[in-house]
Amino acid sequence: GQSYFQVQFLIFFSSLYVIFYGQNRPHIFKSKVRNEMANEAVFMVLTYHLITFSLFNLSVETKFLMGYSYLAFVGGLIVFNLHSVASQIASKAKRRYFAWLSKRQVEEVQPERVEKSKESPEEQVHPHQLEKLKLERKRSKRSSRTSRKSEIQVKTAKKSLLKVIIEDIHAENEESNLDPFGIGEKPRDRVKEKKQNGRRGNE
Repeated sequence: GQSYFQVQFLIFFSSLYVIFYGQNRPHIFKSKVRNEMANEAVFMVLTYHLITFSLFNLSVETKFLMGYSYLAFVGGLIVFNLHSVASQIASKAKRRYFAWLSKRQVEEVQPERVEKSKESPEEQVHPHQLEKLKLERKRSKRSSRTSRKSEIQVKTAKKSLLKVIIEDIHAENEESNLDPFGIGEKPRDRVKEKKQNGRRGNE
């Protein structure tokens, strides 16, 4: 009774796996999908062989004969997997060999281009182009220098303006300290001075 349930569950779950794999196909390459499906199909056949080895088959001779078929399927499965692995290795070796041959042919037919490719990028550039690049570099350096000089001039001008403003403020403060109430000057004199200063500025 126990062997009955064991074999039936094994066949059931193996068939479920085949259905799941055939529906989803997790592998990208078709070769891997084919190999997996072939392996699972042979595995299902081997699980069906287990029925003959259980208590369903009472004759010993049939069990012995089914053992040969079981071993034959196992051997075929091993040979199939070895063949798939060997074919993958051979395909990779062929690709590398053909790539090496193509590189060798290119080196023999076009040695000058290969030598140029091995040279540095500055050596590959034409001399006229090198001169243009040098001139552009010099111009960029000059422009950077002029920009720096202009920045320095602007800074110095700002400093000088600040000094002048500070001196004017100090002078005004000194005048206000000497005559804080404006006693020494009359308001009319102040108005005249302002008008004269305005006329001079307009002139």
